[in-house]
Amino acid sequence: MPDQSVFLQVINLDRSPDRLARMRADLGQHNVAFARLAAVDGKDSAPESLGDYDPERSRRLFGRELLTGEVGCYQSHLNAARKFLDSPDNLGLVLEDDVISPDDFAGMIRHLARLAGNLAKWDVMHLGRAATKFRTELIGSGWPIAMPTPFRAYYLPVTTHALLWSRPGAERFLSACSQIVMPVDSALNAHICRFGGGVGFASALVAPLDQHSLIDDGDPRARKGRRSKLSRFHVLATRRRLVNYWLAAQRQWHAKT
Repeated sequence: MPDQSVFLQVINLDRSPDRLARMRADLGQHNVAFARLAAVDGKDSAPESLGDYDPERSRRLFGRELLTGEVGCYQSHLNAARKFLDSPDNLGLVLEDDVISPDDFAGMIRHLARLAGNLAKWDVMHLGRAATKFRTELIGSGWPIAMPTPFRAYYLPVTTHALLWSRPGAERFLSACSQIVMPVDSALNAHICRFGGGVGFASALVAPLDQHSLIDDGDPRARKGRRSKLSRFHVLATRRRLVNYWLAAQRQWHAKT
């Protein structure tokens, strides 16, 4: 098994130096080095100026326009994937700045690198929430028994605060998903349901802090209430979920036969 080097990035807004300081202290206690990636800030900006985003396409395909923070978050993850591919490393670990590292984080990264080296084909490992739907256990992967069980995950959790990319996986995501139509976590979920390549775990390896999200900061379009079940957004979301369930179920069935 060849050595798997890891390029760790932390996505952080320029206007959040307190979060960066906390991440430096948190990762520093594990002697884990990281590169800061300046997040694309949607506050006080037109969303169309932040990336390849067309509000009409989002209304038509997602059911609503995206918040400027959602567009900025998506573009930040695209930038992180490109930055990783510009590095010489085999693996790209991307953390948002609202996570807390587990005990022995450095050891966990080594285990993840070893797991990555033992897998024949995979695109992204979701570290931030348990993968509970449409999964098959990875047997004989060399993963420590004491740690949460790894799975081939055909339906990823809808969050992006802790992701580990392979180089082919980052390339495929950039090729297929650089046009921004929906939030990045929804886009990644749909991408993996369609093309496969997901890996998840029985429980989160990297947990988020209970902090206020900056996604809707300063955006007057942020909704405070629930949408009607007859709204275009709700209808499209239900259809999208059912399609993704069907795709994930098909992949799981083929994996078992």
